[in-house]
Amino acid sequence: MNRREFIQKSLLTLALGQGAPSLLSKTALAAQSKDKILVVVNLFGGNDQLNTLVPYRNELYYRLRPNIAIKREEVLELGANGQRLGLHPELRPLMQMWNNGELALVPQVGYPNPNRSHFISTS
Repeated sequence: MNRREFIQKSLLTLALGQGAPSLLSKTALAAQSKDKILVVVNLFGGNDQLNTLVPYRNELYYRLRPNIAIKREEVLELGANGQRLGLHPELRPLMQMWNNGELALVPQVGYPNPNRSHFISTS
């Protein structure tokens, strides 16, 4: 399995709740609750944020990524709330949750005084 397949299968597992490990299974069962649930997915070294949450209206994205940019016509548009961003087409199972207001996407999360170390930043 290559990195791309791993990411796709992991996100689909989260989205569909099938075949999830026990921790994720418990999270899925908790989703029946009326309380809000925060699920954080941390992919070490595998996720390309710009090709997951795609800035498809930004010409610089296409100019700097001529071979790996997601084609505009394939991007799943998130509408006015998407702030000019869209999802990778393989993340279609997440769109119903987005449309129902059950999903929030928070790109480029950081913290005060970052040091550019991936190791320290994720610990």
